[in-house]
Amino acid sequence: MCAILLHPRNLAPGGYLLTLLLVLPVHAQAPLRPWVAEVGDARSVVVLGGAEQSALCRDDGQSGDPVAGDDRWSCQEMTWNPSQDPLAVMLDGQRLVQAQAIPPDPGETVTLQVDGNRLLVTDGAPAPGEAGEPRSPRPALIIDVDRGESPQAWILEVTSNGTTEQLACHDDGDFPDAVRNDHVPVCAGAVDPGEVRLRLRTPDREDRAVMALGPEVSIFSGRWTAKGLEKRVNPLLVKPDSTAAALPSGESLPAPRGGEDPGNTPAVKPPDAPARPGLWAGLLALAAGLVGWRLGRGARPDRGLHPSLERLEQSPRFEHLPSVAQAWEALGRESPVVLVQVDQSPPETHLGAVLRCRSRDVLDVVDAVRGLADRDPLCTIGLVLGDPAGLVHPGGLGVEPLEVLARHLPPGTLCIVVKGNAVG
Repeated sequence: MCAILLHPRNLAPGGYLLTLLLVLPVHAQAPLRPWVAEVGDARSVVVLGGAEQSALCRDDGQSGDPVAGDDRWSCQEMTWNPSQDPLAVMLDGQRLVQAQAIPPDPGETVTLQVDGNRLLVTDGAPAPGEAGEPRSPRPALIIDVDRGESPQAWILEVTSNGTTEQLACHDDGDFPDAVRNDHVPVCAGAVDPGEVRLRLRTPDREDRAVMALGPEVSIFSGRWTAKGLEKRVNPLLVKPDSTAAALPSGESLPAPRGGEDPGNTPAVKPPDAPARPGLWAGLLALAAGLVGWRLGRGARPDRGLHPSLERLEQSPRFEHLPSVAQAWEALGRESPVVLVQVDQSPPETHLGAVLRCRSRDVLDVVDAVRGLADRDPLCTIGLVLGDPAGLVHPGGLGVEPLEVLARHLPPGTLCIVVKGNAVG
C-alpha cells in the first residue's frame, strides 16, 4: 500500500508537493504444528508449507504421536506464513494433495485430512483413533534419471534398514515428473533414514551410489547423471526442509565402475549451514507450489486433466479388438495380464501371471496393474477390459474411466478393450 506524506518543506507556490512513501507489507512467519489424517496405506507422509518448509510425519506412538497406527500422523513443527503460503501433503513421494482453502485465522495446530483429491484443513489436533500397525517416519525419495534416451525402462533398487525395494521410474508427466516423454524419468518412493544404498539399472547397464539421511530429513531430491548422483531442488515441490541431506557445493556422488565396492562411494552429508533462497528463487518456488495439482487415489499427482484421450494413447497403448481370443493373441505369451469383466480362462499356452480383478472401481484396476508392474517391472503388462462401460470412478467428477486408465496406468501397458460380449 502507499501512504501520502505532506511535508512542510516540500511546499511549492501552487500548493503542497506530495511525497509518496512506499510501505511494503510485512508477512509474518508463524509456528505450525500439523497433523495429517486419512492417508490410507501411505508409508511416507510429508507436509509442505510454502517455499520454505517441510515437515516429516509419524504414526508410531512416539515423539508426540499418542496412538500408533491410528492413521493420525503427528508432524514436526514448522513455520509458515498463513496469509500467503500454500499447504500440501506429499504421500510416498508420488502423490501431492494441496489445500484449496485455508481458514482465515488458523491456530498453531491444524489437521490436514486427505479426502480423495482434496485436502481439508481444520483447527486443532484430530481425535485419536484405534491403534494399529505402527508406521515410523520415512523420508520421501525423488530422483530424476538424466542418463539420456534408453530403450529399456530404468529401475531403482533402494536398500535401507536391511530391506530392498524396487521403484519404477516414470516419464509420463505425472507428479513428480515434470515433462512427459522428455527422456528424464523420475523414480520416487519412501525410504528409511540412515544409510541408503541405491542401484540404478536397466538390463544392460547399472550404476550404484550410497548416501546417508539424517533422522530429521523429510525429502531427498536428486538427479542422477553420467557423473553420478547429485542433490537438487525439485522444481515441482515447494522448498524441502533445510535439514534435508545435501551434497557439499560443487560435489556429486560418483558412479562406481564395474566391480567397485559401492561402500566406498562418498555419503551424502548435510551442509554446515542451510542457505536461504534468493527473492526470485523463493517467488518461483512459491508459484510452483501454488499450482493446483489434481491427484487421484494411489496415483502420482498431476497438473490437471490432459486435453484429450488421444494425446495419452501413446503411453499406455489402447487397442480395440472384437474378441477375447484375439486379445490373447495380441498379448505376449509371458506378459502378466489383468482381466476385468472377462470370465474366460487364459489359454494353456499363456505363461505369464494372470490376475482377475472383480472390482469395477477403475482405481482398483489401476492398483492391480501396478501391482503386476512392480512384480515384473521389465515386462509389458496387459489389461483386458471386457466391459469398459461397467467401470465406475467414484468421486471422479465426470472423468471417464478410460481417461483415468490412460492417465494412471504404468507406461507401456497394453490395454485391450473387447468390443464383443466378454462376460460369461
